[in-house]
Amino acid sequence: MKSRKGEELVGEGLGIVLAIIGLVILGALGYGLYNLFVNQDMKNAKEFIESLSSKAEALEDGEGNTFALPGITGWVLVGWNKGSTDKPEKCFDQNCLCLCNGAGDAITCQKNGYCRNVDRSVSVSSIGEADFIGDDASTFGKFSAQCVFLEDDVLIAISVKKEKDSLKITRDYGSIKSGDAYDSISVGLASCKFVPSSTNRLPF
Repeated sequence: MKSRKGEELVGEGLGIVLAIIGLVILGALGYGLYNLFVNQDMKNAKEFIESLSSKAEALEDGEGNTFALPGITGWVLVGWNKGSTDKPEKCFDQNCLCLCNGAGDAITCQKNGYCRNVDRSVSVSSIGEADFIGDDASTFGKFSAQCVFLEDDVLIAISVKKEKDSLKITRDYGSIKSGDAYDSISVGLASCKFVPSSTNRLPF
């Protein structure tokens, strides 16, 4: 016959074992869900690049068009050319187009990005103009960056111009009236070569 103290110890031990098993199961589920979302984002990135590339390839030399492509929040489209010293290793020594998670630099794109080689030099840029009233003064000016930031999971207009030896990809934000909208865009574009060019001041 077991003593009451022994039964309590067995009960406590069983409770600890069950708690550990529960934590392991929760950890495995969390890890699985994390990988599911990460893999889905990478799948979406691959589909974005492949779709953009196929649309560009379908253009004749000297032809241009604007395409609506689904964005992936927080990802950055950037291009590198053959001979560049600061591009991801996965581009090898080729011109390449990459979609990267969080920033448009070579390190980020190498670790967490999808790249595709292209058969001609490539340039990627964002252009626009901030035009709104700030707290104490009118704020306005043009800006540009050597990347395209996908800030929303919505259809994004991307313009493609194909020449014999080059491919030019542009996102035109037009005139932005809201300070909050500009701030959001500028944060995303800050990982690229972001160039404000204002006649007054821009909100940083």
